Amino acid sequence: MPENHGRPNLFLPNHLSRHVKSALPHVIFLARRACVHTWEWAAGSLDPRTRLAAQLQQAQAEIALLREELRIKDVRIAQIPALCVPKNLSGVCGVSDG
Repeated sequence: MPENHGRPNLFLPNHLSRHVKSALPHVIFLARRACVHTWEWAAGSLDPRTRLAAQLQQAQAEIALLREELRIKDVRIAQIPALCVPKNLSGVCGVSDG
């Protein structure tokens, strides 16, 4: 299994040129860096409204990430046969109590 050193896999359409495929991760990185820099600036602002707006934006981003994690979890759990869903693990699917 190849190591990706903490980088998420980015699946791109095959019809994109090699240059576009190479540039896209850099564009995503720069966009994320710009957002983080803006959040850091706003969070350190002396203006309470700006600081609260930054905190709200960060909370909304965290909520979006958590919702996506829940969606992925729900899709994966739905693919597990009903007898193997981890509600009652005693003796089901080869799992024992002790």
